[in-house]
Amino acid sequence: MAKPLVIFDQLRIDVRVTRSRRLRIVDSATFNIEKGQLLGLIGESGSGKTMLCRSLVGTLRRRGAYIESGKLEFDGIDLVSANESQWRAIRGKKVGYIPQSALAGPNPVITIGAQLAEAIRQGGNFTDQQIKNRSIELLELVQIRRPEIVLQQFSYQLSGGMKQRVMIACAIAQEPQLIVADEPTTGLDVTVQAEIMELLRKNSTDFKYSNHPSVS
Repeated sequence: MAKPLVIFDQLRIDVRVTRSRRLRIVDSATFNIEKGQLLGLIGESGSGKTMLCRSLVGTLRRRGAYIESGKLEFDGIDLVSANESQWRAIRGKKVGYIPQSALAGPNPVITIGAQLAEAIRQGGNFTDQQIKNRSIELLELVQIRRPEIVLQQFSYQLSGGMKQRVMIACAIAQEPQLIVADEPTTGLDVTVQAEIMELLRKNSTDFKYSNHPSVS
């Protein structure tokens, strides 16, 4: 039997509130992500979904959080004890991440082309023409029209749905094994939400998705 791509086993994540006080954010999370699987996490605000997502890309400490105990593996790699050098080899290259604030995610002071170029360069040494060709290809993959024009634009010139598509393009730029999407459809209308989810399904081998529960 094939080993799961991701293993969470009794994972506990704490946040430092003060020097002496700790707050348990995630308690004993246990589940696997198989290769080729789409997995969704549903929960209320503050239930730890974002922290679980961040644990897969090594950015917990940026939020004052850390893994207190338990096991977390990605493709046989122990992520609990991974150092920054190991994370650089994983982040973007093996695990793509679409953050919760993706609508505000594109950097407002540089062009979309510059942001895609940065994501592509992390995967190796490419010529300017290769980067441009790959950027156009990525925008076409996420169904953005007139990609040559969009590459020259800034995020404030794009709609919410287009910003989200750009963030997906950045996440899949290096063809990662796993895409982690933290509430990727927040703030979008229902039609665009469906389109974004379909894009993620088409452009990822494995997919972990977190969202708030629907309220009727």
